[in-house]
Amino acid sequence: MRLEKRKSLLTKVSALVVMMIVVSTVVVGIFSYGFYRDETVKRNAEKAEAIAITVAAIVDGDSMEKALKTQKKDEQWDHIKETADETAIALDTRFLYLLSSEIVDGDVIYYVEGFNPAVSIEGEDEYGFLTHESASYYSDEFTITADNGIITHTEVYESGEFGLLISGHAPIFNSNEDVVGVVGVDIAMGAVMQNVAWFAVRISLIILLFTVVCAWISVVYIKRRVKKPVDDATEAASKLAVGDLDIEMKYEGNDEIGALGKAFMDIVQSTRRQIDVFKHISEGEFSVFIKERSDKDELAHVQQEMVEKLAQMLDTVVSSTNSLNASAGKMRSEALELVRREDVKVSIADDIVISADMIAKAIHENTEALSKTTQLIYEIEDKAAKGAEQITMMAEAVALVRRSFENLSTISDRITSISFQTNILALNAAVEAEHAGAFGRGFSVVADEVRNLAAKSSDSVKYADSIIDDALTKVEEGAKLSEKAVVAFEEIVAGIHASGELLTSANKAFERQNESVANINEDIEQMRDMIHRTANEVKESERMGERLSENAAKLAEVLKEYNY
Repeated sequence: MRLEKRKSLLTKVSALVVMMIVVSTVVVGIFSYGFYRDETVKRNAEKAEAIAITVAAIVDGDSMEKALKTQKKDEQWDHIKETADETAIALDTRFLYLLSSEIVDGDVIYYVEGFNPAVSIEGEDEYGFLTHESASYYSDEFTITADNGIITHTEVYESGEFGLLISGHAPIFNSNEDVVGVVGVDIAMGAVMQNVAWFAVRISLIILLFTVVCAWISVVYIKRRVKKPVDDATEAASKLAVGDLDIEMKYEGNDEIGALGKAFMDIVQSTRRQIDVFKHISEGEFSVFIKERSDKDELAHVQQEMVEKLAQMLDTVVSSTNSLNASAGKMRSEALELVRREDVKVSIADDIVISADMIAKAIHENTEALSKTTQLIYEIEDKAAKGAEQITMMAEAVALVRRSFENLSTISDRITSISFQTNILALNAAVEAEHAGAFGRGFSVVADEVRNLAAKSSDSVKYADSIIDDALTKVEEGAKLSEKAVVAFEEIVAGIHASGELLTSANKAFERQNESVANINEDIEQMRDMIHRTANEVKESERMGERLSENAAKLAEVLKEYNY
């Protein structure tokens, strides 16, 4: 298609050049013909006037006037006749005649005719002395000269069988300065005008040939000077359009084509620099300096804004990760302390041999729900680990940390609930021990110790909740930033949604547990199993805190690769 358009344009240009050549040739031919014709007419008119003036100067007007009146030739007439004949032959005039200035009955009267046999028409006789001829054959200029004594000449005119003529007229004066006669000179212009026409044709042919040669030289010059650079620029533009920057335009010059080639290479170099900037960004180099090419360089503005926002986001993530790592360490320490305390509770609970079947079933349901939740969290953790080397998987790690804290918060709530239930059970046990009197004193001491442990456990859980809430706040800030950059976060959102449903089931199980606890006020044997469960959950919290610390460390290690 481009080739066809190029050919069409070349055809149009060629047609335009041909048209210009033809028009210019015609114009030059017409101009040359008109100019040369005017000059030729003017030159021959001046020649006719000069001949007429010369002949009139040698004529004695008084003698001519006398001869016309007496109608007799004199000595002057013979001299004038000889001079007129010689002049007509020598100057190649068509006619040379001396006429009376008076018009009688519409006729002019001949005084002398200079006869040139070479130009006479076959069978034509020479006009002699006193020959009459109709004045209508003569031009208005003749009448002006006869009446006013002014030298005149005519334009080229057609004179029937005599062809094209130019006539010049000069007056003959007597001693009183009266016009007594007129010298008329007719110069044949037929051959002259043909020469003028042929001159115009020759000039036109010369101009045409010169124009054709110039046009051919111009086409060759354009082909060598313009076509190749334009073809190179077209090929380079095609490569640039498909992202191929392997472009090298070697055309150099100070003209427009050179400027076009330089501008095109500037575009290529600018594109390469922009690619280098994106390479640095893709390699984690957010401290790269982006130089604006002009005040209207929107791409540089967008790149700089993107780098700044990514650097701010990573800075926030690093800060949140450090805070998360510190909080995870604290949580792990507190979890270890809780484990130690729960071990004490277990040792005490082992002394209590009262079974609690109903509470065991409820806690079993809770355990299954928690097991599924833990399994789902492990799956989310695996997804985050697989994408740890990519910045796009950073959100999964943050989501995993957030989910872990949510689970910790849930576990803390569960421990708080268990502590509360344990406290109620211990109180009920103390009441029952009072009712038992001396037989229940030992059991009362155990109940008091259990209640104290439950209170300490509740305080520890509250402290852990404050730490978890603080960490959750920071993790949420990191998650909001990462959600804008990570597309794969949708998988974790789905996993979290499933975890929410499982946690809802767990909550329902806890509701059933609460209903069961209301019915086990008289069965303290269930307290031992509950304490065992609490100890296991605290240990699980300690392990989750350890994994949280490991994930935070991995995330920090990934962020070290980015320079911002």
